[in-house]
Amino acid sequence: MYSILILDDELYAVRALTETIDWESLGIDTVYGTCYLDEAIQILTEKKIDILLTDIVMPGKTGFDMVEFIHERRLNTKIIMATAHENFQFAQKAVSLGVIDYLLKPISMDALKKALNTAFAQISEEKEQQLHDEEYKKSIELWNSNIPFIIERFWRDALSGRTVCDTERLIRFFRGIDEPFDEAPELLVIIISMDEWESSEYEFEEDIANYGIRNLAQEIIGDPVNGKILEDDDENNIGIIYMTNDVSIGDVENACRKLIDYCRERMQIKVSCYLSNVVRPEELLKEYRDIVNIYWEHSSSESDIIRKDKVSRSQSAVSDETYFADIDTPFEKLKKNQLIGEIEELFEHYEYMSNDMLMVIYHGVALCAYNYCSKRGINTGMLDEKINSKSLMTSKNKLKKWCIDIINEVVSDDTSDFEDEKITAVKDYIKKNYMNHITRETISNELYFNASYLSRLFKKEIGMSIFEYLASVRIDEAKRQLIYTDKKISTIAMDVGYNHFSHFANIFRRLTGLTPKDYRDQNKRV
Repeated sequence: MYSILILDDELYAVRALTETIDWESLGIDTVYGTCYLDEAIQILTEKKIDILLTDIVMPGKTGFDMVEFIHERRLNTKIIMATAHENFQFAQKAVSLGVIDYLLKPISMDALKKALNTAFAQISEEKEQQLHDEEYKKSIELWNSNIPFIIERFWRDALSGRTVCDTERLIRFFRGIDEPFDEAPELLVIIISMDEWESSEYEFEEDIANYGIRNLAQEIIGDPVNGKILEDDDENNIGIIYMTNDVSIGDVENACRKLIDYCRERMQIKVSCYLSNVVRPEELLKEYRDIVNIYWEHSSSESDIIRKDKVSRSQSAVSDETYFADIDTPFEKLKKNQLIGEIEELFEHYEYMSNDMLMVIYHGVALCAYNYCSKRGINTGMLDEKINSKSLMTSKNKLKKWCIDIINEVVSDDTSDFEDEKITAVKDYIKKNYMNHITRETISNELYFNASYLSRLFKKEIGMSIFEYLASVRIDEAKRQLIYTDKKISTIAMDVGYNHFSHFANIFRRLTGLTPKDYRDQNKRV
């Protein structure tokens, strides 16, 4: 049903129209009538009026003044004009102003019905269009709100190899999300590593801290230089930077430096950024894997920017000619007896080896050994005497024996044994020292192991961070004391290594779902 306002300077005309017509049968349930323009304007302002039936010629103002008022206020009111004067100019002006119909008095019922039906049809059509526009707007808003997730999904798939990232696909993708690229840009990969933190605030919430760093990195690096910061499938903080003509390596380095300084000064977290070379989309996956390898092999106790093109060959990769082309991959993937078998097979395969070939094998094995030891925090002093020997390059048999000696010296019988021992040692250390202040550096120094690598290895193998494990040990002991002792809760908090009761209570509630007091009340043994 609709509403109508009748405006005519003749009172009898207004009464005749409002009182003698069965408006409900015409589809109208609300009828207003007035002889005064000012009152009509007030009604239009305060009420929702679907249709205005107005006289044209009135004292002072005309019906056209009402039309202008409706247009100025952008009211969604349809207008039917009526007059006792058949005037072509009036009719022409009415049509130009978008009036529904121009009726001559006395108004016939058929003419009124026709005009009303035209008005109803327009109102219905506009409502449908409005609903369509609103749905379209919601769809656009939903699409726009999901674009960051769509972009992240695309790059995660590209970095994992689930989808091929080539120039053509990248152009199509950018067009689909309305990115203003005429052609696919070259790309640069950043790994943002959270190395150390000075505050205990982030120890238990390492994932939350990493989430915060990704958001900061998007604001400080991704948005200014144009790129996307995301978490890859291995939970590394990754940046994909679109290296357009107006973005330089210097711009990226400056943005990384701002992030590093902000994290150190505001959050007491040491962050490092590992930058790949600039590559075409087709080279992205290989470049990403290269920079991940450098990230895993490089250790830094200071916030730093590490560029792939500045890392020495001894740090990053051996010559492609070498048998050990992927640094310590053989040492990582094979057991000791398998490694020795590979060396023996290599030397047996070649009846004659040139000095150049002996040199390649020598340097390959040496670098593998150093990287393997460095990565695990093993003292490399015992390798120095064995490696600095020029006489090895004069004999195939001497070099073969030397390679096997190095493998026996460095590699465990099972390559996983060493890492398992370190993880077990971390657990044992925490269980014996949970009541003390413990940091990653405390543990790494005690075990002679690189802190960053130890943290990544522990989470990979155990499924939780070192500090999550520390918290679980502390809370397990707190639960035991709450049940079997009458100690004050604040004393128990101190006993298990928490100097601040609120910090203890928050972690306890997070791990158990209860406050320490509620836990004691529910589980106290008499």
